[in-house]
Amino acid sequence: MLQLLRRCSRPPFDPLLFTLTCVLALAGIPLLYSASYAEGLALHGDPQYFVIRQVAFAGVGFAGLVAAAKLDLAWLRKRNRFFLGAAVALLFVCLSHDALNGARRWISVGGFTIQPSEFAKLALIIYLASYLAKAREWILEGWTPVVHVALVTGGVALLLLLQPHLSALLLVVGVATAMVVLAGLPWGRVFSLGCVLLVAGGLLFKVAPAEQQNRVKVWLGLIESEEEAYHQKQSLLAIERGGALGVGFCEGRQKLRYLPASHTDFVFSCIAEEFGFLGVVVVLCCFAALVIRCYDIAHMCGSQFGSLLCSGTATLLA
Repeated sequence: MLQLLRRCSRPPFDPLLFTLTCVLALAGIPLLYSASYAEGLALHGDPQYFVIRQVAFAGVGFAGLVAAAKLDLAWLRKRNRFFLGAAVALLFVCLSHDALNGARRWISVGGFTIQPSEFAKLALIIYLASYLAKAREWILEGWTPVVHVALVTGGVALLLLLQPHLSALLLVVGVATAMVVLAGLPWGRVFSLGCVLLVAGGLLFKVAPAEQQNRVKVWLGLIESEEEAYHQKQSLLAIERGGALGVGFCEGRQKLRYLPASHTDFVFSCIAEEFGFLGVVVVLCCFAALVIRCYDIAHMCGSQFGSLLCSGTATLLA
């Protein structure tokens, strides 16, 4: 079970984790410019509109990184319920806003839009890490901790379903399940939990909005209409055009208003078109190295709370 509690010394600063984080964040800026300049020019009259915002967000993110690195885990753990409550409140605020593109997932703040679901993911990880660290012995004896985790995660998932935000819902459930397993749930109960999740997943698919259902059906090849499969076909066309080495930086064609949301949802397709299979492998290897390093740090951490916090975050990234 990964031996999460094995105690050993670890440095206060991890050069590999820091380097991987900076490489991915900084490399994303020129990649975003290439993927977004057509969209920025068409929507805002400025080809650098999105990349300027990204640079600002990267600066805020770096400041957050420094602050988080200096944060006392004991202080964070004591306030786990506050963070979860604040995140749930923000999800309720989302539901009171007007729908955008058929969903109510965003809140406008000072000209920027934020997705409370991103905060909810982290808040839930902090809460579950704190609770499961206390329930380590109980989880070996009965189902009470699993039921508790299911109720809390289910409440957050329900609010995400109402937005609707199916991808965030699946992430939340997946991360919570992984954390329960890493906390020491016996394998027999892991199997039972997996069966319950499969049944719940089938029911969720039945009640999900038709648009969400159609995305899954298109992916499985059950729907082939041009309208429903447009996004997937344009994405695959971009990947196909990239070939082994790509067409070159800023030379991609699919981002020119063919791919929807080329600078967000389909930026991976733009990378594949311009840098080819080789570029895609490099990006995936960087993310894989980041996730593996996070799990490695979780393995070395001296406290159950820190281990579960780190492994939960690593699972979210994975």
